[in-house]
Amino acid sequence: DEILNFGWGRNLMDGKAREGTFYVNHGKAFVLGAEPSCNSDAPLGEDGFHQPWVQFGRNGFDSFFGISSMAIPSEGSMLKLIWSEFNTGKILGTYDAYREGAQPSEAFKLKIFDETGTEIDGLNPLVVEELGGDNVGFTS
Repeated sequence: DEILNFGWGRNLMDGKAREGTFYVNHGKAFVLGAEPSCNSDAPLGEDGFHQPWVQFGRNGFDSFFGISSMAIPSEGSMLKLIWSEFNTGKILGTYDAYREGAQPSEAFKLKIFDETGTEIDGLNPLVVEELGGDNVGFTS
């Protein structure tokens, strides 16, 4: 089976690294939020690449690192895709279906609540609760 190229890693042909729709510079390990820095936009329809369905940026508010899980909601849901973010445990989603060759769909954070109706800050607090607190290490 052929493995589809969505643009992660350094291309051996042109030496460029790509994250989603951006070319990125060499980065420094463990510097979340700023590394690797963006170099320029990668063109839509670039030969040999498939455009991402969704992507998110890095900013001073969210230390997003990467998508760790995805789910396609049940038929009839307004959401077309939901996913969790690796570093923060936040849940994100989009209303848009995948469109071949299109810009990535708009993504947004979803609120989640525990069994008492109290809003929780992503999935990480649930992991801490389940595993007993000090046994869990997160970068955020």
